[in-house]
Amino acid sequence: MPKCNRKPLGVCVKPLTAITVSEDKSDALKYTFSELETHALCGLKRHFALKLGSFRASFLSMKRLFLIIFCLLTTVSANAAPVLHAESYLLMDRLTHTPLTARNENKRVNPGNTTALMVMYIVQKAISENRVQVRSAVTIHPEALSLPPLNASRFYVENSKTYSVHDLLSAVAVIGANDAAIALAQHIAGSIDAFVQMMNEAAVKLGMKNTHYIWPIAHTSNSQYTTAYDTYLLTDALLKQFPFLERVWMQPSITNGLLSFKNTNALIWRNEFIRGVHTSEAFHRLFSNVGYFSQSFVESDAQFSRETIAVCLNGPSAEAAAADTMELITWGAANFKTLLVYTPKDVIEKIAVSLSANASVRVGLKENVYLTVPEKATMNDPDRKFSATIERLDPLVAPIQADERVGTLYIYYRDKKVASAPLYALHNVQSTTFWYRAWQSVKSFFTDL
Repeated sequence: MPKCNRKPLGVCVKPLTAITVSEDKSDALKYTFSELETHALCGLKRHFALKLGSFRASFLSMKRLFLIIFCLLTTVSANAAPVLHAESYLLMDRLTHTPLTARNENKRVNPGNTTALMVMYIVQKAISENRVQVRSAVTIHPEALSLPPLNASRFYVENSKTYSVHDLLSAVAVIGANDAAIALAQHIAGSIDAFVQMMNEAAVKLGMKNTHYIWPIAHTSNSQYTTAYDTYLLTDALLKQFPFLERVWMQPSITNGLLSFKNTNALIWRNEFIRGVHTSEAFHRLFSNVGYFSQSFVESDAQFSRETIAVCLNGPSAEAAAADTMELITWGAANFKTLLVYTPKDVIEKIAVSLSANASVRVGLKENVYLTVPEKATMNDPDRKFSATIERLDPLVAPIQADERVGTLYIYYRDKKVASAPLYALHNVQSTTFWYRAWQSVKSFFTDL
């Protein structure tokens, strides 16, 4: 695939009337934006011109990209990231997978009772594969009562009594119940060892390279470990694959038939946009929180959510862990925003096609493209760099079918790729006959005389 040479962008205060695509002999289309207008962002509507060799056409679907460029080319110093008490932490934009701040995010630490997240994942995976039913009865064995530490969170199940998978899963999700986790492990895998093997296999598939389990609940051994980044991957997988779990861990309270238990996640009571996910404590020292922030927006008739995931592992107290997570989420919401750049409705470009009467194909996306940018921006830094390129899958020769992959869109900020998306043909392109192409060549020869 041909590479594109990107040029730095200049910034000035002269009003912008057009944006052109610089000519280049490479097969990549290169956008160079050299002038920016300094008035307010609201109501910006521009027309752009495209030049590819001698071919000129209107440049479509650039209004939102101009808005993003305006933000990216300006001074983007956000307020300093908070310094927290947690041993390791991470704040990630979930839509663009952009890390907003982190410390020791790849350091292996004891996961404490955040093992409950993997227990939820394995149980829900078994339900989705019809290996177990939500209303299936689970018989409690003595290990569920004896294996959890005395001070561990419990659902207070009774030996030989039956509970539904749903009730036990709710206990794990809402209060991090160790006895419920052991009961589910035995029911789904037949033994605790077999369940732990499932946990480790799932970790590998999810890309959790620095995670290993030896027990489905908290353990003091150094052989059980994870990282803040791996915990983010697991949380993202739970939200992506099993979004309905949000209704489970957001329950205000649960009951085992005799006792009622209030949701232990203090974050969900503090902000309506915090939608879980988990809070836990182990051995009176491993206090952790995983927070999920989600706020909906509508832009250009497309609805999407501003979503961040905050992971704080092993804080000094439950109060400190909750405060750390809340501070991360609040700081991220105040200093960054995620903007919708393109939608599948947009025509990104027209790309030349050989052996075609139409000479070009309109290309677009199948999914939305987002960028995470700072919330505040000014126009006083001329050194910011932005470029957007299209790399074609050459040779582009007719016939081309609609939805056929034809290239890739790349967006760079300060020479760093910040977004990319595959481009697809939006319509069929038919090939021409030899005689048609010969006649077009003759016409072109006499036209140029």
